Amino acid sequence: MRIWSLGIALMLALPAPALACSPVPPPETPPTQEQIDGDLRATFASAKDLIDYVVVRRATSERQGMIRVTRSYKRTTRPGASLRIWTADGPACGSGDAEKGTKGRMFLEGEAPYQYRNLPDAYYDAFARLGLVPPR
Repeated sequence: MRIWSLGIALMLALPAPALACSPVPPPETPPTQEQIDGDLRATFASAKDLIDYVVVRRATSERQGMIRVTRSYKRTTRPGASLRIWTADGPACGSGDAEKGTKGRMFLEGEAPYQYRNLPDAYYDAFARLGLVPPR
């Protein structure tokens, strides 16, 4: 048996004193409904607008596109307005490519061009439950 394999066998077989004495961290407490509602209200309040849209010019990670506003929930954007959008590669960065004819709902944050991020219906339903938008 080689020396290095004996060392590995001993490391795996013997408990490390530091790890054996460390307390197990307590489980994270899930947020309360009040905290969730507060976060939803803060998100809605900090956004420039929440709009329904239709993509009128395709957008990719290499090319900006255009959406037309069909409804404004905070009434800060005119329905019919055309807004420039951009997309990012990867699902963590946005909603992927914006294909012409796609309809959806998204927050406007910052200045144009806006990042293309479609808002799932579950979020809209939560905003409606709080009375921030009309029910679907």
